[in-house]
Amino acid sequence: MLIQVWSPANLLLVGEYVVTEEGGLGIAAAVLPELEVRVCSAPEFKAKAYAAQALFSWQAKEPPPPHAEVVAACLKRAGHEGFPPLHIEIDSSAFYSVGGNKRGLGSSAAVAAGLSAALYLFDRYLPGNENGNENENVNENEAGLLRGVNEGCFAELPQDARRAILHNAVSAHRTAQGGGSAYDVTASLYGGLGLFRGGALPDWEPLPAEALPPACIHYGDAPVSSPAAVLGYKGLKAAHPEFVRQHMTRSNEETQQLASALRTHDQDNFRRRLQQMAELGLELGERVGVPAIIQPPSSGYGKAVGAGNELAVIFHDTACSNSGLPDAASSTTKDQPLHIASQGVRWCISR
Repeated sequence: MLIQVWSPANLLLVGEYVVTEEGGLGIAAAVLPELEVRVCSAPEFKAKAYAAQALFSWQAKEPPPPHAEVVAACLKRAGHEGFPPLHIEIDSSAFYSVGGNKRGLGSSAAVAAGLSAALYLFDRYLPGNENGNENENVNENEAGLLRGVNEGCFAELPQDARRAILHNAVSAHRTAQGGGSAYDVTASLYGGLGLFRGGALPDWEPLPAEALPPACIHYGDAPVSSPAAVLGYKGLKAAHPEFVRQHMTRSNEETQQLASALRTHDQDNFRRRLQQMAELGLELGERVGVPAIIQPPSSGYGKAVGAGNELAVIFHDTACSNSGLPDAASSTTKDQPLHIASQGVRWCISR
């Protein structure tokens, strides 16, 4: 049996740093491109990862990068200790530029969401041990969750399954990364646009993606280390807790207003609120020591997304001039149209 899963990239439009706090709000999106995860039974463990136009493979030994720590954490979280008799393939080449650099689109989180979903489906697709898996963490009810599903491709996961996969993926990604808000894992899994609430187990409220104006992703000149940025934020919080508390209050209020503008399709209010969030981001970025300054667009409006200014989203009144799908592996332009991945994780089963 072969499980194939496609997991999209992700962006945090607003709420940078704040989403790392309990109850911190942000608006995140699942966006194209997607990466692919394939899992099937095998005589012995073997894994391959396609990334940066290169192939990495490993067998029953300590796996090398890329994605090795995430793969190991996902396997452990799913109850597959050591090196189980599985063949795993991950193709995240679309998340890299021509020069082999990451595009800052959350590839490790997309891997965590995709692989956790694939392992969950693999373990529970057939009742009992008919799939050859003796994972003692799967009870009879869970094993029969997808009983009666025939071979084919399916866009939707049962809600209970999605929540369980989120729990596994968030735990695995935090283990591999040493923490994190998990907005990226959540967005990749659920898809579309959503209001994210940070916490031990994050919460996600879908928002109407069609309410977003046409937008482009602008790639900055240099990557930004998210762990280093978060470390700077923690230092600021320790030194100036009242400033951080007030910033979180203001950010949460503006994020709620921005979500309301999306729900009501109020484009003017959306623009005002986004520009207000951009100002808050600039202020916090300066205090953290990771600037969120972007070059003002010749038309439209926008803000840096996530930590620093590695990426920005620029909104326009009309569609971006480059109307093709974002193909980071073949394009050298700094601007790519933003395409929302409405379905999140998609999956197929074949025998």
